[in-house]
Amino acid sequence: MEVGKNRPTTVELEDIVPAVFNLFIDWLYSQKISIPDEVNINVGEKAIDCIQGNEYHMLAIMLYALANRFLVRDLTRSMNRLLVADYAVKATRPSLDIIIFAFGNLRSSDTILDLLVDFHCCAWHPWLRDYEEEAKLEKELPHDFLLRVMHAHACSNEAARLQTPGDLVPCDYHEHDTLAEWKACEYKRPKGVM
Repeated sequence: MEVGKNRPTTVELEDIVPAVFNLFIDWLYSQKISIPDEVNINVGEKAIDCIQGNEYHMLAIMLYALANRFLVRDLTRSMNRLLVADYAVKATRPSLDIIIFAFGNLRSSDTILDLLVDFHCCAWHPWLRDYEEEAKLEKELPHDFLLRVMHAHACSNEAARLQTPGDLVPCDYHEHDTLAEWKACEYKRPKGVM
């Protein structure tokens, strides 16, 4: 590129979804956040993995990441408040696609990552694996996310049923074949103790 030749200069941001960039531009002009509920999210020809129905939250976390990346403090703060309200106040469970995107695009010190971990630890249940989309995404969960979940679990043991390794109930790990075998096990947790 030659300087001073009156040629237009363009900067390509190949990793930014056009819908998110449009929201960013809209915010620059209006100072208002207006995220549509349903949007086709594409980066060039490649669609971003987004569980159907999560478009709003995916756009929100992507806009937050963009604002962080370009150090747009007012938008970052507004998006932080919006995400905290959705996840912590309205108790909207963050899906794994949102978690994967956030951990891949936000600074490791970002408090939104802490919120996603804490909410996941509070709201995750084994039956969520029955949802095919979530089950597929489990394999893609970032290492940092899993470490934070382990840490949160260890910290929560102070108030949980397992205070020390000596509190483990051997029967919980026996893989009994029948209910009768389980009932006969001498290593069960005493009745009334959970």
